[in-house]
Amino acid sequence: MKKITTISELRAAIEELEFKQAQLGVELHDQFNLAYNSLKPINLVKSFIKDASGADDTSGSLLSNSLGFGAGYISKVLIQATLRRPLNRLIGNAVMFGMQSLISKNPETLKAIGSGIIGLFKRRKRPYEDEYQESEIS
Repeated sequence: MKKITTISELRAAIEELEFKQAQLGVELHDQFNLAYNSLKPINLVKSFIKDASGADDTSGSLLSNSLGFGAGYISKVLIQATLRRPLNRLIGNAVMFGMQSLISKNPETLKAIGSGIIGLFKRRKRPYEDEYQESEIS
């Protein structure tokens, strides 16, 4: 800062410093709100899931992560139930994390497989049902 020699320069400097202080106060308030929101439990869970799965977007990553965790846990339980080795816990954990990672990073493949399975179980129209419906109408 330059030397202040008059009262008008002193008032201008005071106003400038008050303006800077107000700006810093707003920035501090915003930083506090950001830190406060990041420490809320739901945001901690979201960030943990996002970091654990490596998902870049949040548009459905929660669903795919949930499916991944569920499928991983089910596969772990199945592996540990079928294997009677001392290392079955280690193998079960490895399979669980592998399944979780695979499913949460490839949700499109899971959706395609799921829709294919659902398509198999949908009720198909039988040819004689068409004739029966036409006879009811006439």
